[in-house]
Amino acid sequence: MATIVGANTGDVCRVPSALREHYVCQSVALVRPIVSALSELLMLYLNSEQDGRRHWNRYIYGQGRPHLSFDQIRTTAVPVPPLAEAAEIVAHIHEQLSLTSRIAELATPAHDRIDTLDQAILAKAFRGELVPQNQNDEPASALLERIRLERARAEPPKSRGRKQKTPAAPKARAKPKKAKRSGSNGTNGLGLGAVLGALKRDALHRIADAEQIELAERRSLEGARQGIAQADLSLKAALGHLKRDELKAVCRALDLDDRGRLKAELVGRILSTR
Repeated sequence: MATIVGANTGDVCRVPSALREHYVCQSVALVRPIVSALSELLMLYLNSEQDGRRHWNRYIYGQGRPHLSFDQIRTTAVPVPPLAEAAEIVAHIHEQLSLTSRIAELATPAHDRIDTLDQAILAKAFRGELVPQNQNDEPASALLERIRLERARAEPPKSRGRKQKTPAAPKARAKPKKAKRSGSNGTNGLGLGAVLGALKRDALHRIADAEQIELAERRSLEGARQGIAQADLSLKAALGHLKRDELKAVCRALDLDDRGRLKAELVGRILSTR
């Protein structure tokens, strides 16, 4: 029998015994050889990828649901040897198939043992058991401790020195975040500290990075403001690193008009109040 419709189109099997009653569906073609003794050889030939199956693969059509027609089966040429030779061929094929099955059965546990052997070799390697060990060698624990001490002596105490030089900054908290107008001439004594008080951490870090100002406390908002304020930085230079939205926020914090599309206009407005 040969499958002629569906995913298994081209598969062939042999019914080993005579059936008094049977039903064959439309997806299967029933092939009756004239000489029944050749049925097993016919099955092996049609299932061979180098012979009958290769011939059928050229005629199978349909991507979603492959088909094989009766006419294509009828036109399949099958070389027929004498009955004695056919029986010898069938016996030799079964012998080879049986040998292949036995090799596969032996290979499976051997492959599992190889995986186990790999793990055992790795374990021995990490325990140092693959090569003879010298009892006078330094133990691993002593070696690791010596490496740790050498690294500790080689590392300069940068962070510790920086923390010691960082002074307490109580005065930074007293800086006004918003400029106050005073006097009748319209000036308010605006300086860098007033602008810094209106900025957030991202803007402060951008100014410090651009001007190469080292901040001892980057996570602290007041520490960042104090570090920039202590640097020799002009107000115009600080404003040049701000974005338009940040300049608008400074204007609002200083009670200035924040209207304007250009950064230069906002910077000039802030500088004109000094």
